[in-house]
Amino acid sequence: MKQRIIYHHPDVIVENGDSGSQVRPAKMLAAFKNLGFTVDEVTGNSSQRAAAIKDIKKRIREGVEYAFLYSENRSIPTPLTETHRLPLHPFLDHLFFRFCKHNSIPVGLFYRDIYWRFSMYKDKLSLIARSITIPLYWYDWLIYQHYVDHLFLPSLKMRKHLPTQWPFEGLSALPPGTAPSIGSKNALDRSPTKSLSLLYIGGTLPPNYDLSPLFMLIKNLTNVRLTLICRSNEWDVAKHYYGELPKDKVVIRHVSGEALRQEYRSSDLFTLIREPYIYLDFAAPVKIFEAAANCLPIITLGGTEASEIIRRERLGWVDESLEDIVKRINQLDQDRSLLAAKSAELEGIRHNQTWESRAKAVAEKLLNLKKS
Repeated sequence: MKQRIIYHHPDVIVENGDSGSQVRPAKMLAAFKNLGFTVDEVTGNSSQRAAAIKDIKKRIREGVEYAFLYSENRSIPTPLTETHRLPLHPFLDHLFFRFCKHNSIPVGLFYRDIYWRFSMYKDKLSLIARSITIPLYWYDWLIYQHYVDHLFLPSLKMRKHLPTQWPFEGLSALPPGTAPSIGSKNALDRSPTKSLSLLYIGGTLPPNYDLSPLFMLIKNLTNVRLTLICRSNEWDVAKHYYGELPKDKVVIRHVSGEALRQEYRSSDLFTLIREPYIYLDFAAPVKIFEAAANCLPIITLGGTEASEIIRRERLGWVDESLEDIVKRINQLDQDRSLLAAKSAELEGIRHNQTWESRAKAVAEKLLNLKKS
């Protein structure tokens, strides 16, 4: 008999989202189903979640057993997740967590974001806005402390920024996963190009994403070409910060879907090179796992959680300075077999980084709590 679980997310599940906050809930939901769980969803808007909660409570009272509840929260307070952002149903989700807890159903939650704890958040919002959001963030957190049995974080480095202490045995890192079937291309099969093809995908707007070191790197290298993929509206603002870029070396594109996958397949090296920023130091970007899924080696600067993942999982190269990266890229350019060897290695490694492996880790943690 298949084990039945509850999957909670206080928003609509977007199947083909274009951001990590949309991708992850959909991928984790699909992963649990792929592992063979029977999944009852508590997702959508408040009306849809209320209806689902009513049905699940009825089943539980009739004797249906659930192995655990897993929740993917939002980066905004749960009471504000309606499209109108009015907290009209502030107790809906939290009372359901309490109900599950009281019915011996282990509750696990992925705590996505801690931005509200940083001064940048306070600088970004008006006093009136902060007077609403910050108390609601605290409200969420206090509920989690009472009713969540295991807290999953993007990385354990995030622990020191949590609002209050959380028992270490009740914490796990749960970085993003990937889907190797999205269409990889081993470097041994890549068409040889005159210039080494570098790829960057992600934010470009300082101070969060200051790519000055990356552009400086490109200017100091001779036989490279960088493709930078980002949102067009963000680049319209960011480009004024960086000034004139060498058009023969840097190409800016705003693509997604199959066009984005093609960029992964046609590149030689994925770059994650930017100015340090405390909020991003503990982030685990989904793009590094997408690069690995496409057997695309990664190069980055050390000192971040992303660099620790890349080093630990052997996804590429981690250097400690721009000078070292310049030497590394020149070496890779002169001996392309090094890239081919790393890409071939990723062919095997990438299967350990799937969304199913993440869902399996969650299930193991929460099922052990069920037994205890």
